[in-house]
Amino acid sequence: MSSEKTEQPSDQKIREARKKGQVFQSRDITQALAFLTGAGIVAGAGTLFVTQLAGFLRQSLQPELLAAPLDPAFLLERLGAAFTRWLILSLPVAAALALVTGLTIFLQVKSLFSPEIIIPKFDKLNPIAGFQNIFFKGKTYITLVKSLVSFTVVLTVAYFYIRDALFAITLASRLPVFEAASLAGDLLAGLLLRVGGVFLVLGGADYLLQKKLYMKDQMMSKEDVKQEYKQNEGDPHIKHQRRHLHEEALKGGAIVNVPKADVVVVNPTHVAVALSYDRESMNAPRVVAKGSGDLAARIRALAEEHKVPILQNIALARSLHTVELEHEIPEELFDAVAEVLQWVYELRQQAEAKS
Repeated sequence: MSSEKTEQPSDQKIREARKKGQVFQSRDITQALAFLTGAGIVAGAGTLFVTQLAGFLRQSLQPELLAAPLDPAFLLERLGAAFTRWLILSLPVAAALALVTGLTIFLQVKSLFSPEIIIPKFDKLNPIAGFQNIFFKGKTYITLVKSLVSFTVVLTVAYFYIRDALFAITLASRLPVFEAASLAGDLLAGLLLRVGGVFLVLGGADYLLQKKLYMKDQMMSKEDVKQEYKQNEGDPHIKHQRRHLHEEALKGGAIVNVPKADVVVVNPTHVAVALSYDRESMNAPRVVAKGSGDLAARIRALAEEHKVPILQNIALARSLHTVELEHEIPEELFDAVAEVLQWVYELRQQAEAKS
């Protein structure tokens, strides 16, 4: 059936889908790079975070402060200081994660601005359609299976990592605060690194899967391909008509060359062709204007007005009419046109002799 989608999507179909905000990406890749970024931050700046946090706690938990009466103004001041310290510590982390996330999405979907995404679609409020989209689409179950696999793999990796580090975690209770914090940072960075690596592998597979599902959704039927071709190339009949009108417009504009032509060959009322020949600049006579019907009549009238010789030769006029405008005549017409030009030169000599 023509409605069966068996054809690969065209570039135009993909572009139109992108305009509607229909793109594919792997969220697992985004999560993977976020985990890896987090691991790098913890490994590189974990000690700084612990030092800053310890300094703040030391200032806030001094015995003289705790024993003093609880002053509301002082409490607000300490809360403000705590919030400021929290912003100083968290904003660089949040900025780094946001930058990596945004860059990852950009690399997957490229530059994209689609206002149609934010336009409300009331058909999505239909509960029946929503239920069908959730429970009667294969993509839903594929996503569910993918999520279960990802969760199982990540949980397994985390379990074995924590199991192997359990002895170190137990001994951390005997270490000084800074050493325990450093150990906790190393363990957290290692966990994030492993989880990020797992998500990176899963994300690569998920990206290929999402691309395959996306291309399947954009498949076209044979009728869709035909309609797109007609829109791009135009209906063959209309295209032929446009080409004909364009050619006629060119011919009509070329009649301004008639007054400078050497001769006009006619047939005798249907076709008219104006020729020019300059021995110094041309290898052969050139068609400078041509037309049929009303355009031929205009060429003849203009030739008569400007005293351009008009020669009636049915066969030659038809042959010359096939030559493109501003093109030199073909070799097979040289002899016939030479006789015409000789006749023109004789007319000029006679006119000069009379004058």
